[in-house]
Order: sequence, then structure tokens, then C-alpha cells
Amino acid sequence: MMFSFAAISQEVASPCMVYMKAKQNTELLQQPELFLSKRSLARRARQAITVSNSDLPIEAHRLQTVSHVVSKIGNSSRWLNAVYVTATPTEILDLLDLSFVESVQPVAGGMAATRIVELPLNYGYSIDQVAQINLDQGPHRSGFLGEDKLIAVLDAGFVGANTVTISDDLDVSGTRNFVEGGQNVYQGSSHGFSVLSTMAASMDGTYIGTAPSASYLLIKTEDELSETPEEMINWIAGAEYADSIGVDIINSSLGYSEFDDPLDNYTIADLDGRTSIISLGAIAAARTGILVVTSAGNAGGG
Repeated sequence: MMFSFAAISQEVASPCMVYMKAKQNTELLQQPELFLSKRSLARRARQAITVSNSDLPIEAHRLQTVSHVVSKIGNSSRWLNAVYVTATPTEILDLLDLSFVESVQPVAGGMAATRIVELPLNYGYSIDQVAQINLDQGPHRSGFLGEDKLIAVLDAGFVGANTVTISDDLDVSGTRNFVEGGQNVYQGSSHGFSVLSTMAASMDGTYIGTAPSASYLLIKTEDELSETPEEMINWIAGAEYADSIGVDIINSSLGYSEFDDPLDNYTIADLDGRTSIISLGAIAAARTGILVVTSAGNAGGG
């Protein structure tokens, strides 16, 4: 499908960069003096930098072809292998039909998340966050959607995860509660469900998560009614349980630096990866081969 700018649904020309496919004039690499000065070549030589494809000029016929399509063409960049244009939505579609065009992307900052490229899935509302980490043009385009991966989500509760449908194929392989004990994690908080949905959701045209084909282990380690050091031990216990089950990834949107009792607080100096006990637990988990993904903290103090 195509994902176009919401801001230019009318035929209004907007600033864009037209990115080209690989340059075909690589024979010029044997004659760099044709497009770089002696001084420029000498600077590279002093630093043992070889002339590369990014130094090659964009082929003139490509720029000429683009100029015949768009409302206005500006300067080009050999480093970016792209040229600046102003183009209407119809012109953008025509550009994408050119054999040498890789993609057309907006220049305006407020539109940067909505790239005009062919998307592998109908993401709906999740396109911005998926594109921000390049999943749409990287793993998802290659077919990597989490299949055969087991992901443990450590959080404060998963209220709604067992009653609200976010995917017809949601695979929750198990649950464990390290706060109240037992298996019931569908209590306390819905925060874990929110985190889960960013990965596991699969609703075509509405919301596609980052790993909709993965299996999930839901583990409650955070007590939403308090903030105590014990919750860090809960987290370590949860991580060890996840390891024993055989998870590939731990996703934890939790962080601990300030507690109900200020005497328990960590200082900035303590957040060195060696002092905080939960950091030691995360390092131990990583050493078992688990990819540990954790949030930086909403306020930067996690």
C-alpha cells in the first residue's frame, strides 16, 4: 500500500527529497580527479579515506528526468544521493514510478514521520512509531515479524489483555505474578497491556505492532500501589523465571531510582550499571543470551 502525507491530500506542492537507487557511474571511481580537486583528494589521502560511491556525482540524466516530472527542482546531494524538489501528490506518484527512484521523503520537520514509500503492512495508527525505528523498511520488509520468538513482558499488570482483542492470533504462552503470587496478571494495572499491544497487536489498517507473530510471557513484577526496593527483586525473579522458560527477549517498561522512602533512593552516580541491583539482574539476564530491552524512564531518571 501507499502511505501518503495527510497534510497534502489536495494537489499542493510540498518540499521533498527524491532518493535515488545505487549510482551506476562507478567507473568514475578510477578517475576521482574528474569530480574532486587535488586538495580534496589529498585531505582524504592524509586520513586514509578512499573515494567511495557517495563521492560520485548523481547522473545528469536522472536529474533531468526528475526535473521534467516535478513543479520545481533544487540542489542535489551526492552524499545523500538525493535531490530537493517541490512536488504535488500526483507528481510524487510519478516519481515513484521512475526506475531509479528509491523513495520520496518530506523535508518539512512536522511531516518527517510520514514517508512516501511502499509499506510491507497496512499499519494504520502505528506507522509513526514503527517507521521511527525503521521496522517498516528493515525487519518487517524482510518478513521478520517475531515468528518463533518468545518475548517476556515484565510490568505492573495486564488488565484487559485477556478481554480486549488486539489480535486474532495473540499467543500468550504463560503468566506469572511475582507481586501477589500465582498466575493471575490481569489485575492491578493496564500498563503492561499497553506495552504488550505495541508489539503484539495485529489489526490490519488500524494498528500493527512491532512483533505480531511472536509468543508472549506476561510477568507482573511491579506493585502499582508502592515504590520499594523489593520490586527490583521481583523484577530479577521475573527475569530468572523468563530465562528458565527460554525467552529470547525481555521487554520491561519499568525503572527504579526514587522510592517511597527517600533513604532508598539511588543517586545519579549510582546509575552506573554496577550499583543498582536491578542493573546487575539485567546484566545477568543478558549474559544468558537474552536481549534485555528497557525504558529510559519517562523523566529520564529510570
